[in-house]
Amino acid sequence: GTPSLIGLPSIGDLTKEKSERPNLTLVANVVDAPEPSSIEQARERSSWYAKALDLEGINDEPEPEFLAREDGHRLFYKGKINAILGESESGKSWLALQAVAQALQIQKSVMYLDFEDSAKGILSRLRALGMEDRHLETFRYAAPDENLTLEQRADLVDGLIDYAPELIIVDGVNAAMTLLNLELTSNRDATFFSQQLLKPLALSGACVITIDHVTKSKDQRGNYAIGAQAKRADINGAAIMVEVVMPFGRGMTGEVNLKVTKDRPGYVRAQSKEAKFAGRAILKSNDDGSVQISLQAPSLGGNTLRPTHLMEQLSKVLEMASEPLSKSALVAEISGRRQWVMAALQILVVEGFCRVENGARNSLLVRLVKPRSEEHTSELQSRVDIS
Repeated sequence: GTPSLIGLPSIGDLTKEKSERPNLTLVANVVDAPEPSSIEQARERSSWYAKALDLEGINDEPEPEFLAREDGHRLFYKGKINAILGESESGKSWLALQAVAQALQIQKSVMYLDFEDSAKGILSRLRALGMEDRHLETFRYAAPDENLTLEQRADLVDGLIDYAPELIIVDGVNAAMTLLNLELTSNRDATFFSQQLLKPLALSGACVITIDHVTKSKDQRGNYAIGAQAKRADINGAAIMVEVVMPFGRGMTGEVNLKVTKDRPGYVRAQSKEAKFAGRAILKSNDDGSVQISLQAPSLGGNTLRPTHLMEQLSKVLEMASEPLSKSALVAEISGRRQWVMAALQILVVEGFCRVENGARNSLLVRLVKPRSEEHTSELQSRVDIS
């Protein structure tokens, strides 16, 4: 039967003055418990104990590091749970594999937890994206087909420790929840799934990208996937909705729009049109079986104000630098709200005054292409469509 809870203190007991509280003792094993007089009173505090903030450790949220657009800006965050959402056959897995291919090209370690495809299918797609044997040396694959019990959890943890992946793809959230005997529409089960699988993966320091389905009805789908609202609540990185403009298939060229439905750190929205549209992906299937994917930055059109003064400052800093600057170092040189400085930098990239390159250790470097003159600023001051 259920173990007796007689003798455990109530919340009311625990809120009394320390001198009035019940005498609490914690032991690891009742059988091996020492005599009451020798029981250690001190214990390590649980996560429920409120502590002072670590003021030395508080820094700005890290910028996204995975799935790069052509302008160098990226969409998904390391150490957080991110998501790609879309209808069936909308190109979700292809986008995730593009993030994988980009990571493998710079020798990042990648783990792929596949609940929907097969090893043969994933390998075929990676080959189509140009991955060779040398790239796949830092790639690990698993296709779980059993519940995540103690033994299976130990295998998962051992893999994380032994391999230390920097990018983890969880392909098929609904299928994974079903495998774990969880209800898709239950907020309790969705939270349990996140606590038991997704959060531990993110706590390893890896960028976790989940792939999830939305309903076919645009009127009913809202901003997240099929199932419980708690699915969306547990995303603490960026969630990108894939909306098909032209379908993609073998021998076809497809196009999808990338819509930001959640971005807790805020860097992706700052580089998106109207803080919503992160760009578009062009997926081209060639006659030789290869696939090319390009992620294009959005046009900053409409009535968007041009931060011309910040654009001039950025151009001058780059002009004075003897070599390309890291994006973070460049932005730190400019006084002004970071959101507007980043917007000014994106306009300079789009208009061809500078370009973003990959640097060491997955950093982003900004190189000046041509100086931006005051005359050019005045000439474009009245422009409305910035593209």
